[in-house]
Amino acid sequence: MNCQRWLTGRNRLLLSGMVMVSLGLPGCGPAADPTAPVAGKVSFKGVAVSEGVVNFHDAKRGNAAAAKLGADGTYSIGDVVLGDYSVFITPLQVDAPVDATKPAPPPMDPANIPAKYRDANTSGFKASVKAGTNKADFEMVP
Repeated sequence: MNCQRWLTGRNRLLLSGMVMVSLGLPGCGPAADPTAPVAGKVSFKGVAVSEGVVNFHDAKRGNAAAAKLGADGTYSIGDVVLGDYSVFITPLQVDAPVDATKPAPPPMDPANIPAKYRDANTSGFKASVKAGTNKADFEMVP
């Protein structure tokens, strides 16, 4: 096939349109918000909280991030959008299979996560996530 003959008229327009679309795809849409890692430890009266979830919430921009606590009370979140967050600690959720013949298991209610720390509006915990590595420890008291 003669390429010069093929690249006339409609085919040239089609080819230039395909090139423009393929060049535009990598940059289309808004740029992703910059993120940074956050790690730390959660404790209650100086003792590591080993069962729970640390939650970061930015009500102004709608960003959120969460991580399960490790046995030593530590957590690590790889990509948190930079910004200011309210932080709260919640108990683990119990996911049990539904069986109509048995009563549902009671929700976990660990004494080492007081009720005030389970809500972003009452915990009093704040964190500012900035570029680079971030460390945020949270000590709960009765």
